[in-house]
Amino acid sequence: MIRRPPRSTPKPSSAASDVYKRQRQELINGLRVSDQKLSEDVESSCFIFESIPVVPNDVLKEVVRQLPPDDVITAISGATKEIKEAVILCFPEQSRKALISSLKSKTPEKEEVRTARRKFVDSMREMADAERVNLRDVNSAFANQAAVPALQ
Repeated sequence: MIRRPPRSTPKPSSAASDVYKRQRQELINGLRVSDQKLSEDVESSCFIFESIPVVPNDVLKEVVRQLPPDDVITAISGATKEIKEAVILCFPEQSRKALISSLKSKTPEKEEVRTARRKFVDSMREMADAERVNLRDVNSAFANQAAVPALQ
């Protein structure tokens, strides 16, 4: 059995995550100001993994339950506390402890996480195509969470 050495690099700080989130929101807000039609098109067809906490619960539950549990755990590895909570709460109460235990013990490679998150994003876009969720509403709610003032 080959054992991987413990991670030597720390997880990104929340300050770094906040900077990235702020930059993304400034970009979205700037696009809204400069080209509203393009902004609407982009926001209606794109799903940002980090916006999971603002996805309507019924839609998130459906997406989470469609994916294999191992992919779900891999996808939320290294995610924010809010994302982990939103996703774990989609599972039946009796299975949550096992999921949390799996999450703590799992140390997937970056590519595995990226692949699992892609499945999440694809499922969410399928829900949008089926008109089960409005991605523009999700993106707007996510942008409003960032508390970044709109560019004037």
